[in-house]
Amino acid sequence: MLPTLAAVLLIIGLGGLTLGLVWGGMAASAGEPALRKSSGPLLLGAVLVCAGWIIPADAPADLPEDPPEVAVGPIPADALLQPTPMVATHTRRAYALSASGKVSSWGEPIPDPRAAQGAVARIAVGREHLCILRPTGELRCWGEQREGQASPPGGTFIALASGTEHSCALAEDGEPLCWGRRDSRIDPPEGLVLRTLSSSDRHTCGLDAAGGAHCWGCAEETAAACEVPEDRFIQISAGHHHTCALASDLTVRCWGSNEAGQSTAPAGTFTGVTAGWTQTCALNTLGAIACWGCSGRLQALDPSQATHCQPPSGRFIAMSGGDIWGSCAMSDRDKGPTCWGGPARSEEPR
Repeated sequence: MLPTLAAVLLIIGLGGLTLGLVWGGMAASAGEPALRKSSGPLLLGAVLVCAGWIIPADAPADLPEDPPEVAVGPIPADALLQPTPMVATHTRRAYALSASGKVSSWGEPIPDPRAAQGAVARIAVGREHLCILRPTGELRCWGEQREGQASPPGGTFIALASGTEHSCALAEDGEPLCWGRRDSRIDPPEGLVLRTLSSSDRHTCGLDAAGGAHCWGCAEETAAACEVPEDRFIQISAGHHHTCALASDLTVRCWGSNEAGQSTAPAGTFTGVTAGWTQTCALNTLGAIACWGCSGRLQALDPSQATHCQPPSGRFIAMSGGDIWGSCAMSDRDKGPTCWGGPARSEEPR
C-alpha cells in the first residue's frame, strides 16, 4: 500500500526533529550555540509533524469497505415485465398497449377502459371481461363475473391470454393456470410447462421451451384445432375453431376448421401470425399484413365480412385477428392502432 500524504509528512517531520536534536547535540559538544545549529530542522520537523496529525489518513486497503445501503423503493426496472406492443380484440371492443405501457381502447366500453390505468405490461380481453398483467407480475381483471372470469389467481405471472369467457396465465415457473368458464376443458393438462400462451373462444394453446405446441379445451366438433403437429414453432395463435403457428423457418402452419380457407396459409416467410374468427393474418418480413380466410358461408351471407382480408397498407408491429367485428393492428411509426373488416363500428381507435 502506498503511504498517504499524512504518513509522508509525519515521517519527514520526525526526521527533521531527529536531525535537529543530533545537530544541536553536536554543536553543544563543540562549544557552538546549539539553538542556532538545530533551530532550522527542529522548526521544520515540528511543522511537518503537526501537519501530518491534522491531515486525515486514508483507510487501510486491507480493511473491508462499509456494506452498501439496501435500496428501498420500487422493484428495479430489469426485474419487471416490460410492456409489449400488442392489440387485443373481442366482439365490439378492442384495446391496444404501446411500448411505453399506455393503454388505448375503443368500441363498447365494457369493461370500463379506465380499469386498465396505471402500469401495464400485457393486456387480454374476452367477451365481457378484461385482464391485465402489471410489470410486477400481478394479475388484475374487471367486468363480467358470472363465470368467475374477473377473479384471477394470486401470485406472480409472466404471460396472459383471454378467451370468450375464460383467461389463462403462466406462473413464473411456466405452469399455466386458467379461470372463468365453469367447464373442465379450460383446465390445462397436469405437468405442462410453457413459455407462451394464446386463448380463443374455448381453447387455449401454448409453446414449451423446445418450441413444441400444446392445445387444450376444444369441443368434440372442433377437436382438430387442438390436434397439434410435431413441428417446432416460435409463435402460436388460437383462433375461433382453428389454430395457426409460426414455424422456426418463418413459415405459417395452421390446423383445425378450414371452411373459409382460414387454415390454408400462403407461401412465404413471416414474423408474426394471428388467428381470428374465420380469418388469419400474418406480418411478413417487411411489416406488411397478409390475411386469408374470407371465402366461407359467413362472407356469402354478409359481403362486408370479405373486408377481413383487405388489411391496410403500411408497416406494422402487432395485430389481433379479432372476430366478426374486425381485425386491428399497430403501426410501427407510433400512429396508433387501425382496424379493418366486419360491420361498421360505432367508434374508431383513439
